[in-house]
Amino acid sequence: MKPGELQELVFLAHYDRDTERGNPRGGWAYVLTVRDLGRNMPAPVPASAGTRFVTWQQNWEGLGTESGDIDRVTDAIDELRGRASAALMELD
Repeated sequence: MKPGELQELVFLAHYDRDTERGNPRGGWAYVLTVRDLGRNMPAPVPASAGTRFVTWQQNWEGLGTESGDIDRVTDAIDELRGRASAALMELD
């Protein structure tokens, strides 16, 4: 999945204000990929991926200006990473 790449884009957008490599509009491609791939993972990853999509949808425009938006987006990415990792470990 692509949460690491999304996290990098978020940091570039918010902290570095890099409008080229950290363009939040580009985050949509990552979020959509995470949501689509998450649908094929065991529970609870599909629900988590869907929730992360909504979090992005509600907060992406504040990246670079709103500290609450960066917090909500990074928390959502961290939660998805944890759930996906746990689900993959259970497959062993």
